Amino acid sequence: MARTPRRQERVIVEVLLAVLALGAVAGCVPAGAAASLQPGARPTEATHEQSGTIAIPMGDQRVAIHSFCLAPDGNLLAACGGERMVYTRGPSGYEMKMVGEPSGIRVIGPEGKLLATWPLDVTPQAVNVAPDGTVYCGGQGRLAKLDPRGKVLQVADAPQVAELPPLTSAELPEEKELTEKEKAAKEAKVAQLTTRREELLKDIRALHKERTAAKDDEARKAQLDARYEKAVAEYRRVYEELRALTTTARQVAMRERSQAMRRRAVNGIAVTARDVFVVCPTTKGYGYDIWRLDRGLANGKKIVTGLRGCCGQMDIQAAGGKVFAAENSRKRVVCYDRDGKQLAAWGKADRDGGIEGFGSCCNPMNLRIGPDGAIYTSEASLGRIKRYSPSGEFLGLVGTSSIVPGCKHVAIGVSRDGGRVYLLDITRAHIVVLTRRKS
Repeated sequence: MARTPRRQERVIVEVLLAVLALGAVAGCVPAGAAASLQPGARPTEATHEQSGTIAIPMGDQRVAIHSFCLAPDGNLLAACGGERMVYTRGPSGYEMKMVGEPSGIRVIGPEGKLLATWPLDVTPQAVNVAPDGTVYCGGQGRLAKLDPRGKVLQVADAPQVAELPPLTSAELPEEKELTEKEKAAKEAKVAQLTTRREELLKDIRALHKERTAAKDDEARKAQLDARYEKAVAEYRRVYEELRALTTTARQVAMRERSQAMRRRAVNGIAVTARDVFVVCPTTKGYGYDIWRLDRGLANGKKIVTGLRGCCGQMDIQAAGGKVFAAENSRKRVVCYDRDGKQLAAWGKADRDGGIEGFGSCCNPMNLRIGPDGAIYTSEASLGRIKRYSPSGEFLGLVGTSSIVPGCKHVAIGVSRDGGRVYLLDITRAHIVVLTRRKS
């Protein structure tokens, strides 16, 4: 939903208030993992180049692709369709409704031909394949297990749902009609609080400067600290009262519904011969948790908490009893054992054109374990794919694709021989194909 000027102002104020008020390890390398470049290769030279795109036509448009993975036979399994919440502008302000299209997994050949559609009753936000070909997908609080031919074997709740309250109705409440007298009183109160809020902000800024200047005068600083804390507390009270007066019941309902849907998201699924791992938003506060389930989607156990991801993005992959997370807000890849013990963490920010680190605002966004055991990473906005050893050694640039910039999901896939690499451009609803350079 586009931010209104008032909502933008609130975000700015919240950030300002928060600022003022608050003042690689070894042991994570699967057998057979790649440890170096091919002879003669230079790490800054791309081994692959963009050679095409794959899309699923739907009339004069394209089917939206939420994510994808590669099946053992080399076909692409694209997670498509399902419900989503949208906002529209109506006579009473913003309206909320659920829209969607048939949910399912689209099976696509390496050359882009649609081979089959596997219908689902689950909105697939994430999808992955077990070593035996069993397919797992999930989204909006639900998980599904399919056999290699697309038959649905099981559907279950996502693990975090047990910690969440029931999902409320999407129906929006009707607004109470105010009398002219009530409207006038409300407008006067809003004006009064707005003036007071601006006064307090001015006081807080001034006190902040005075506290900084008085850092060597303990008695003076103690006095200023007390005044500062009192001003901040008063600002919070005024801010909350003003927000309550200027927020309608419909806006509150939309915010609560949006938060409830966000917490039911399934950001990523990873599967080993023994376990299913699911990464999803934490049920309280902010951040992401990794859950471990058995292959029957039961016995869920939260094994990792507190992962940091930007713009609702977090990805995981697993192999050899280990789980790798692309913790994009911390510019790193983290490796855990199946019980959540951290084994390795590597990566660094590099927004100055370097190749070994991760650029843009929050990367790596997605990752995939290649056929040689190397970790392939993808970077949103940059469209860049690179290879690392599981312990973090930079192995080289795979390639760069043309994608729409933005902090968004950029799922990747790697063919068994490593000759083809795929990257999701979610905005354009297509998958970019990169093939190995002939040289």
